[in-house]
Amino acid sequence: MKKMTEQIDLRTPLQKARDEKHRSICDAYTELHTQNPECSHNRLCEVLGALFEMTPQGIKRVIINNGLYTPQKTTTA
Repeated sequence: MKKMTEQIDLRTPLQKARDEKHRSICDAYTELHTQNPECSHNRLCEVLGALFEMTPQGIKRVIINNGLYTPQKTTTA
């Protein structure tokens, strides 16, 4: 049997487009966050949501899933 040294990309065109969009969102978030470190995470998500035509919650999920933001855990008294 032949050994495969080349990686085969089995993603669909839609998945490739989604991954590219998520990569663009992460790059934009990183750039905005470094330019405006005092700005809140929610405000950045609102700006990016308008830019990428997504909801702020959708942007937040992309950012969290890619490890760029870790939400604080709420504690109960």
